[in-house]
Amino acid sequence: MLPFSIVPRRLTDEINVPGFLRRRPLYDELEALRQAEVNGDPLPTPIYFGDNPVFQIRVNGTLVPFDQIVICDISDISATDWRRPAATLPYTPVGGGPVVNKLIALSLDPVRGRIAFPTGITPDSIEVSYTYGFSADVGAGPYDRTDWLTDPQNGPAPFQASPRWQVGVSQELTPVPGVIFPTIAAAVKGWNSQPAGTTGVIAILDSRTYVENLTGADSITVPDGSLLLIVAADWASQREPGSTPSSDLDPNGLRPHLHGDLAVEGTAPAGSANPGEFFIDGLLLEGSLTVLTGNLGTLGVSHSTITPGGSLDILASGSSGSNNDGLIVSLYRTICGPITLPASVPAVNTVDCIVTSGPASSELAAAIAAPGSVLDLQTTTVFGTTAGRIVSAGNGIFTGIVTAERHQTGCVRFCFVPDSSETAARYHCQPDLALIGVTSLSARAAILARLRPQFTSLDFGQPAFAQLSARCPIEISTGDENGSEMGAFSFLQQPQRRVNLLAALDEYLRFGLEAGMIEQT
Repeated sequence: MLPFSIVPRRLTDEINVPGFLRRRPLYDELEALRQAEVNGDPLPTPIYFGDNPVFQIRVNGTLVPFDQIVICDISDISATDWRRPAATLPYTPVGGGPVVNKLIALSLDPVRGRIAFPTGITPDSIEVSYTYGFSADVGAGPYDRTDWLTDPQNGPAPFQASPRWQVGVSQELTPVPGVIFPTIAAAVKGWNSQPAGTTGVIAILDSRTYVENLTGADSITVPDGSLLLIVAADWASQREPGSTPSSDLDPNGLRPHLHGDLAVEGTAPAGSANPGEFFIDGLLLEGSLTVLTGNLGTLGVSHSTITPGGSLDILASGSSGSNNDGLIVSLYRTICGPITLPASVPAVNTVDCIVTSGPASSELAAAIAAPGSVLDLQTTTVFGTTAGRIVSAGNGIFTGIVTAERHQTGCVRFCFVPDSSETAARYHCQPDLALIGVTSLSARAAILARLRPQFTSLDFGQPAFAQLSARCPIEISTGDENGSEMGAFSFLQQPQRRVNLLAALDEYLRFGLEAGMIEQT
């Protein structure tokens, strides 16, 4: 056994921590690869481009070899073009010999997120496979959502129903009439032709981008008694020819992207005891989700992202049967742009969510505008103002003013709520708790200036979006009712993990030593 002092350890190299990809290490690795090929040497051990590469690129359906990719700064050279790579690059063998021109298919900039091709080359299609980082399993992502979808109490009912109408959408599988569709709009058309009372599932079977607007003639219709779920999930029996037919779905490893707007209309008659229900799970929607005038009973959005540039809007006409006056809106572990509801919508529920007023996450703009709704917002981070008829909240963060029309009903517990908010009774909230007994105006001003949530990033495109900063006041970072942080990432229980780890380390330290923690990123 090697002495402890010389045991090889590589726990703090750049590749071992969840940081941003930099140009230099990727450039060096691919340059070394090309030089080794020219020299005739054994290929260097890959770091970023091994069995689990940081990215892969297909051009016109063909995988681009790594030795044909150049990593560089792809900056603008004009108002209409970027820096482009040369079609070949010269390399001189180390042992001597003629210059070898290596073919270059494209250049890539991991910082700017750009791909450029040599002059004169315009591909028909580009597909990129990559890994991205985020603080937790919130929003659309390829993480496993099986436990949620199969939960008999909370999961969407269509996923658990049997028998059910079920179809798939894929850009990879060969279309099968009535079963596998090439577009979401085609699958929606199939659903819209089903009779009232149908329970259906539209499974998106890949992580491709679907540039479609499911609006107008392509909008989704949910009749009286019908239930529909659009879910990111694989359908193994359709992917594997000859396998036993099955409707089993695997909601793991996929993050489909709908680039466009989505509209849904509930067509149940006024006073229906069982208006339709519509669910989305695992979808990245770069656009707006709109419930059209009508009568929809439930809108459930889980493990999904409606980008801050989009929105969640509910429409009402003001007349019976088209006012969505029985609609319950529920969000679970979802990132959502601004939410706007008419006074007729009765309730909005969120759990482990991030709701933002827009791309800037301004605390002055409206994030939730629901003047007639009862809001139940649990472990939710809201960037912007919140308004509702009754506001109940727990373990959340509100960066903008919260306004409840009724103050006698509801309760706000263990939350950060701006000081001038108008809500029902608040219990153990900040900065209220810190201001107890403080009468000096200057002292109050100092507390209000210090005791505000601080975030690592307010930029939706960053992996640390909505994550509490290490500089965040401890009253917020451990202000949850169970000692965790307030907001959407409360369920991670990071403060408890830190305390437990330090307590365990103390048991194994030599006398006189103390354990400390240094965050990797």
